[in-house]
Amino acid sequence: MNELRKILIEFDVCKLSWCCWKGLHKIPLALDGLADIDIYVPKRERKKPEKILLENNWFELEPAISFEGISHWYKWDEDIKTFFHIHLYRVMRTGVTYSKSFVLDDTAILSSLERDCHGVWVPSNEVSQSLHLLRINLKSRGVLAKLFFTRERDKHKKEFEYLASVEGMDLEGSLRIFKPKEVYALSFALNGIRIAKRLLQKIRLSNKRLIPAGVLVSIVGSDGSGKSTLIPKLQNALDKVVDNVNYSFGRPKFNVITIPFWLLRNALPYARVVFGKGKIQKTRNVGEPNKTSFLEAFYHIGLAYERKIVMKKALKAKSYGFVVLMDRCPTMQLNQMDGPKIIGSGVFISCLAEYEKSLYQKLPKVDLAIRLELNLEDAVKRNEKRIKAFKESEQGIENRFYKFQSYQPNASKEICIDATASKQQVFNDVVSEISKNQSDLKLV
Repeated sequence: MNELRKILIEFDVCKLSWCCWKGLHKIPLALDGLADIDIYVPKRERKKPEKILLENNWFELEPAISFEGISHWYKWDEDIKTFFHIHLYRVMRTGVTYSKSFVLDDTAILSSLERDCHGVWVPSNEVSQSLHLLRINLKSRGVLAKLFFTRERDKHKKEFEYLASVEGMDLEGSLRIFKPKEVYALSFALNGIRIAKRLLQKIRLSNKRLIPAGVLVSIVGSDGSGKSTLIPKLQNALDKVVDNVNYSFGRPKFNVITIPFWLLRNALPYARVVFGKGKIQKTRNVGEPNKTSFLEAFYHIGLAYERKIVMKKALKAKSYGFVVLMDRCPTMQLNQMDGPKIIGSGVFISCLAEYEKSLYQKLPKVDLAIRLELNLEDAVKRNEKRIKAFKESEQGIENRFYKFQSYQPNASKEICIDATASKQQVFNDVVSEISKNQSDLKLV
């Protein structure tokens, strides 16, 4: 049983008064995760539907144009591998696409409910026909409204075909039944702003955003755990429903602000190899000298500053409601992956060490760190297949693997996921955990 059917059954179990009040032709598609479903729950049910959705790990998103009394809820289904989408109406609003200024009386709908062939509560066919005729009339009042309605003509044609013949349907009768009131009338200027937002959303190809704010998620794991493979796959799935962005914390990407540091960090390893000095020591292993050279210290200061800029950008995207995916996560553990590295007793080195430490201390916690766990044997095998400059040796992978076991990400919440499972299962687990995290935040 898929996630949408489960939540509709839960509505019934909780004795909630609900129905799919429009778009009845889409119900079969919605139950397969191929379309959204319009669910109406009267206001007298208070906050019960939202609470039920959150308790079942659905999360809410906000579109570019939002309407009072209408919310958008999503849930990832691991079996179908798609997001289900519910339009939850607490007020029966309709009208022009950009304003939905009319509110209808729900008495006729709630008194005529019946189960359709899919087990979904819907108004009777007669009431649905009258409702659809009225909605078309309200949606096409005015020149601009007619232009927007033209884009929806095919959708309404399918609804008419689903509801059978419209002959004999009486608009005046529909007006008497549903008593439409223009409660949410907007000024010409505000309507213009809503239209502009809609057009901008289409141009930018943007989606909905998280409420009340976004979430910062770090994917962490030892070498070969699958971080680099997982993040693009997550982005592809999330792109369908929510605005998201990916930042690399471990190895920050080129940025105009940090050009000197980026050049320093990327040039030093090659320079040392050319002059026979060996690789920059990014993380020291047990038994190695606890001393950082001047060159290494400058390298780590530059890296810490780049990471500071990355976190600043990530927090800004989060404040806009984005899902922010980050490769790796900061830590305050000395000489640990993605933490301060400078070690030494000299005055100059000690000053640099304190400065580096202060940069990491100012980095905020991420909301959710997802830890990909795998065994050493798999880590070594996966590393052998990687194509990478300065790739670690088998011994290096072993050292980093054991060091990672004590790694503590600077995160508000940490979840461990078995990375030895199939890639699809790991992906499903990660998406489910991100969804659950958002639901938990709203329940608190």
